[in-house]
Amino acid sequence: MKNFFIIALLFYYSYATAQSNNIIKVNPKKKVYLFFKSPIVKGVSIPNKSLFTFDSENGASIGIVTGEKNKDSNLLITTKDGLTYSFSLMYSKSLSKLNYFIEKNIATNYTSDFATNNTNTKKDMNFDKNGMIVLGDTPKKQVKTIDNTDNEALKAARLEKEKLEAQIRKEKADEEIKLAQLQKIEKEKAKEQKAMLLAKKRDAKALRDAKRKKERALSQMKRKEARAVAAAKRAEEKALRAQKKATRKKEAAIKKQAATKIDIAKNENTEKTKIVSEKVVEKKKVVSNEIPKIEVVKDDVVEKEEVVQEKITQNDVNKQVSSFKDITLGYADKGFGLHASYNKFLKKAYYKIGLDASFSKIKKDTYKVPVNVYNVNAGYYYPLMHKTNFNWAIGAGGLLGFETVNGGDDVVDDKIIKAKSNFIYGAYIGTEAGFKVSDHIGLVLKINQNFYLNSDIGSQAPYFGFGIRLLN
Repeated sequence: MKNFFIIALLFYYSYATAQSNNIIKVNPKKKVYLFFKSPIVKGVSIPNKSLFTFDSENGASIGIVTGEKNKDSNLLITTKDGLTYSFSLMYSKSLSKLNYFIEKNIATNYTSDFATNNTNTKKDMNFDKNGMIVLGDTPKKQVKTIDNTDNEALKAARLEKEKLEAQIRKEKADEEIKLAQLQKIEKEKAKEQKAMLLAKKRDAKALRDAKRKKERALSQMKRKEARAVAAAKRAEEKALRAQKKATRKKEAAIKKQAATKIDIAKNENTEKTKIVSEKVVEKKKVVSNEIPKIEVVKDDVVEKEEVVQEKITQNDVNKQVSSFKDITLGYADKGFGLHASYNKFLKKAYYKIGLDASFSKIKKDTYKVPVNVYNVNAGYYYPLMHKTNFNWAIGAGGLLGFETVNGGDDVVDDKIIKAKSNFIYGAYIGTEAGFKVSDHIGLVLKINQNFYLNSDIGSQAPYFGFGIRLLN
C-alpha cells in the first residue's frame, strides 16, 4: 500500500508538471531514440502505455518512443541512479530530430546535493522486482551494490550501446534512404504534374489557335461573300446600263429611220407638187392662149378636180386604219416593264386590250427584294389630235393581274419587307402618241399610271414606254 501511494504520487507530480518539462515531437511512422546517462529501470507513457519500449533485461540506457496520430501523451521514466524524467509527447507530421541525449539536470527530482551525493544515494537506493524505487529499510538480501571495478559489465554496456548506436545509424540511414525515395517520388510526381500542366497549356493553346483559325476562316468567308455580292451587284448594274444604252441606240436608230422616211416622203410630195404646179402653169398658159375655150377648160378642170377629189376621198377611206398593235419597252416602278396591246377603232375612238409585265426591285435597308407584276388590262381611248401621220389620245380602264414577291417565295425576312404574292386588281389612266412612218409601221410613246387596290408593295405604279406600232 505504501509503494502504491508513492507510485501514484510520482504519476500525479509528473502529470501536473508535464507542461513545463521537455517536449519531444513524435509520430506513428518514425522512432525517436532517448539516450540516458544511467540504465532505464521503468518507463510509462500516459494514456497509451505501448508508446515507450526499452531492453529491461540487459539494463539498457536507450529507450524508443513513438506517437499516436493527432494525439498528445506524457512520458515518465525512472533510471537506475534514482532520477525521474518527465516528457510531453507532441504529435508532429514531420520530425526534424530523431535522437535525444538526455542530461541529468532536466530530471524532475535533480538537485545540486543529489549530484554531489549521487554515489551514496545509489548505494542506499533499492528497487523492487518491477524496477521501482523502494524507500525505507530493506533487507540486506535485496540491496544491490555497484562495483566500479566491474570492467566486464562496463564493456558489455559499451558494446550494447555501440550496437544500439549502430542500429540507430542503420535505421537513420534507412530512413534517409526512404526519405530520399519519397523525395524522388515527390519530384517525379511534381515532374509529372508539370508535364501535365504543360500538356494542358499546349492543349489550351491548340484550342485557342483552332478557335482563332476558325474565326479567321469565317471572317474571310464573310468578306468573300460580301465581295461576291458587291461584284454581282456591279455586274447587274453594268448589265442594266448596257441594256439602257442598247435601248437608247435602238430608239435613236428608229428615230433616224423615221426621220429618213419622213424626209423621203416630203421630197416625194415636193416633187409631185412641183410637177403638178408645172402642169398647172402649162395649162394656164394654154388656157390663157385659148381664151375662147376657157369656159370649156374651166368646166373640164372642175370636172377633173371633182374626179380627183373623189379618188382622193376614196383612197383615204381605203387607207384608213381599222386596227393596230402596240409593243413598247420602258421604265416601270423601280425597274423596267413590257407592254403589248391590240387596238380596234370604232369611229374616231378606239378600244384597247393589253398585257403588262414589270420587273422591279424594292430596296429595304441594304437588301433588294425582287417584285414582278403581270396583268391584263382593257380600256377606252379618245383622240385629242388626229392627223394623217400623227395621233394623240388619252384613255382609262381596269386591270387584273398577279404580283410575285421574292420569286414567288412566301418566306421573306420581316426586317426586309412584309409582303406576299397574291392576285391584284385596280384601274389605270394613260396617254399615248403615235407617229406614222409608213402604211404599216409607226412609232408610239406611251405613259400609264396604274392604281392597285390590294397590293402589298404599293398602291401606285407608273410606266413610261417607247416602241413600235403595227398598222392594219
